[in-house]
Amino acid sequence: MSGSFGLAAIIGPFLGGALTDRATWRWCFGINLPIGAITVVVCAIYVRIPSESAEISVSTRTKLSQVDVPGTVFMVASLICLLIALQWGGSAYSWSDSRIIALFVVFGVLAIAFIITQATSITGAKRLISSALARKRDIWLAVSYAMCVTGGVYVVVLYLPVWFHDTLGYSSLASGTLLTPLIASYVVSSIVAGVFTSAIGYYNPGMIIGTALAIAGATLLTTIDLKTSIARIVGYQIVYGFGIGFGFGQPSYVVQTVLPTVEVPIGVTLVTLFQNLSASIFVAAAQSIFQGELRSRFGSLSPGSNASFLNSGAIELIYSLPSEAQQEAKEAYSKSLTLTFYISLALSAASIVGALSIGWVSMKSSHNQVQREEES
Repeated sequence: MSGSFGLAAIIGPFLGGALTDRATWRWCFGINLPIGAITVVVCAIYVRIPSESAEISVSTRTKLSQVDVPGTVFMVASLICLLIALQWGGSAYSWSDSRIIALFVVFGVLAIAFIITQATSITGAKRLISSALARKRDIWLAVSYAMCVTGGVYVVVLYLPVWFHDTLGYSSLASGTLLTPLIASYVVSSIVAGVFTSAIGYYNPGMIIGTALAIAGATLLTTIDLKTSIARIVGYQIVYGFGIGFGFGQPSYVVQTVLPTVEVPIGVTLVTLFQNLSASIFVAAAQSIFQGELRSRFGSLSPGSNASFLNSGAIELIYSLPSEAQQEAKEAYSKSLTLTFYISLALSAASIVGALSIGWVSMKSSHNQVQREEES
């Protein structure tokens, strides 16, 4: 799975860059339609899930009664409010704007309501997060680790090509190509980590190695500037990519080891949910940092430039400045962008908690397997 994700991540920047350079950037989004359609057709034809006779005899109304509708509504609505607030805050509106404050307040209220529905039986016995899963300390540590790893790598994957394109002047295709060392090292290390973890029977070493390398790589990425050679940046990407690859798949191993078999699908889904949520939250946070720094730095370089920045964009504004001020503006732009990598560094450092706190449970222990089956 990690290898497939990595392969897609390698192809994506090439394809996106080619579409942007030779057609329109809108196709970077539009291409999801034919690919998604093919996926739907393939799944409809080939995916066969055996049904249990007990489930077939249950009516549709009974099945719907087993779905946690209130919990789902509260969770989805709260996440939508949070993501909109992070998207608008510092860009479309100031953080003190009443709209942003209201969105955060509504998010908090709905999140509390979701927690109440999961912690009590007020909405019935069926809950999105079962009591057995909620009590597993290692599951929540695995979730926190997954959030740190995923949120950090998405910030780098998004903003490093932008740095190549806007500060060094590479084309969109070349900028995507220069991201290959990060993705390739991720693919290689994820495969190595899978073999290594299977061999020793413990996921903890992979998480610890991944955290150490991710911290080192993220630290190096925060140091890049206009004078940093491409060779150094490639090396920094490889270090960070190896760290992400070693750690990315480990939370799923935790779920499969510590949960009874019947709870594993929900556990994997929970990890995936928080991975995607983390990517959305921290990419939005990085955008706010980037745009806020641009406004501050460009405002000092060219008073009254905020209007130009909003109407035409930062790069157009740089080249509209006098030639003697353009280099300083490029350095300001570069610094504003590389500040987003501190989010990746902070998340990599925070992943230490999960890497060191998760219990050492053997994936090979037959006793553990029997115990899980008995619990299920």
